[in-house]
Amino acid sequence: MLQAILKEVLPQDSSFEILHLQSPPSESAPLVNNTSKQNRATTIKTEHLFCLAYKGRIFYGLELYVYITCNHDNEVEKTERLVFVSKADTNGYCDIRVNIKLVTLQLIRYVLSINPDYYLHRVIPKERDYKKSGRTNLITKATNSRKALKILADRLQNHSLIEPEIFNAYYTKFHSGKELVTKIALFTRPADQYLFPNSSKNPNKHNLDGDGLLKWWASLLDNLLVSDFNLNKTKAKIRIPGEDKYRFRRYTNALKCGIWTHGDIFSDNDSDSVIKCIPMFPDDPKSRFMKQLFEENRIQTTSLDTFWTELQERQEFKLSVVVSVMGISGIYEIDTNYKPSTDVYRCRSKRQFHCIKNYITGEEYDTEEGALESYQNVNDYLSREGTSLLTVTGNADYSKFKQNRTTTSTPVVVNTLQVRRKK
Repeated sequence: MLQAILKEVLPQDSSFEILHLQSPPSESAPLVNNTSKQNRATTIKTEHLFCLAYKGRIFYGLELYVYITCNHDNEVEKTERLVFVSKADTNGYCDIRVNIKLVTLQLIRYVLSINPDYYLHRVIPKERDYKKSGRTNLITKATNSRKALKILADRLQNHSLIEPEIFNAYYTKFHSGKELVTKIALFTRPADQYLFPNSSKNPNKHNLDGDGLLKWWASLLDNLLVSDFNLNKTKAKIRIPGEDKYRFRRYTNALKCGIWTHGDIFSDNDSDSVIKCIPMFPDDPKSRFMKQLFEENRIQTTSLDTFWTELQERQEFKLSVVVSVMGISGIYEIDTNYKPSTDVYRCRSKRQFHCIKNYITGEEYDTEEGALESYQNVNDYLSREGTSLLTVTGNADYSKFKQNRTTTSTPVVVNTLQVRRKK
């Protein structure tokens, strides 16, 4: 499926390679510290990393997190799926035209097509009680080096392995509810690079300012809203910290969807306590400020209105650039029955995920060598694992696409590029 949906937006007769990396689903702390719901909700966190390569060079990356929150109530079981778009980046080392907005849109659609139950099997729990198994030959984090070596020596001598059933006992299984609410959240702030270190030194890399970046993402989400969401049961919000609440209209007037309003999808009441509304995302400016409020012992008394006012005074916001909080919350109408198998490399552990990811984010992209090295390292690693990058040949006639620069507010028409439903 991943190859099929990318084929529709990649240039015709050009061959690309795709890396889809997924961390193992793990039980995590609730996104918000709403104590009244903590005992009835379970949150599962999974990270996805997508990369595109052309002629042996990785040139594009998208990092996002999927949070599945199962709310178990006596009357109704509801599942909330939140997709946090963490980073999207290019490095300029691709010598043909690729419409990055359409590629990003299709990858988000691909993730939204995944059945929530896919994430709820073999979930790594917050804590594992190994003592309950009654086994003495398990190596855990608490096992010292000497004991671990002895256990390994005994296994080798006795030609014994740990049965898969033993490992399965330390995973948890959940199930999704009858209702599904889909949310998409992202934070826009211009930067020289997000995933590819020093790629800004490549003169062929295209960077957007804060104004252009906000319009780029607003146009992308707007196309997603129009084609894939039930607009009667969905809200779309934009908040620009430090700006007049009516200024957001200059970014939404040219969009096709008419449901965009000022604010954020976390709460409609600015007097609400920030601790009960603002989610804690990885490597996110809002979350860093939340941690500061914790340290200052003000988290319990800070309202949303105060939070947004003080947020704009932080150093990373005082560079005269436009930043925004953008989100969608509602009912996704496209089928969500897909369960990835051959189009994803599911890592066995978080450590393995970050190891492979580091082959990409650990390189220097000030020269083309970084794009070549990251591709070769990933390819070699997957070969040792008995797999490889996925290959896709584009089928999109770019002459029919509007010559749309990413700095314009005119949206790209992509209504016909629907995710293919599983037969």
